[in-house]
Amino acid sequence: MPIRTFTITELAAIGVPPDSPDDVEYSDVLLADEHVATLKYTQQRRCVFFAEDDCTEYAVEYEAPLDVGDFEVGGYAPDGHGWFGGTVEAVEVEQREVTVIRWVPPPSRTRRPPDPPCPAAVHAAGPQPLENR
Repeated sequence: MPIRTFTITELAAIGVPPDSPDDVEYSDVLLADEHVATLKYTQQRRCVFFAEDDCTEYAVEYEAPLDVGDFEVGGYAPDGHGWFGGTVEAVEVEQREVTVIRWVPPPSRTRRPPDPPCPAAVHAAGPQPLENR
């Protein structure tokens, strides 16, 4: 996984990180801006961009303010996008199709027969009272 170090000034000159995720739509250099995680007062985002000097795509993670209005967090913006020091490490990336397996509801059926009791559930319920002795 090749890593390249950029200065914050170099990234700012090409518009990384964008002011808004919508800015990617209007840029030739910014390729994607993805949500990674939500922290307590900020969100972790990943920006994918094209470095014209070596014709390579890179990704950097940064912190951005939460977009929730004034609810609990106010207008907090992280200092320096969560980057410490004057440099940021970017990882070389490429676009690739990925198959994802997810749990989804089954297609609706007409009158699905009841499932037999799960053996683990029967065992967990303990002994059942005998009827009609």
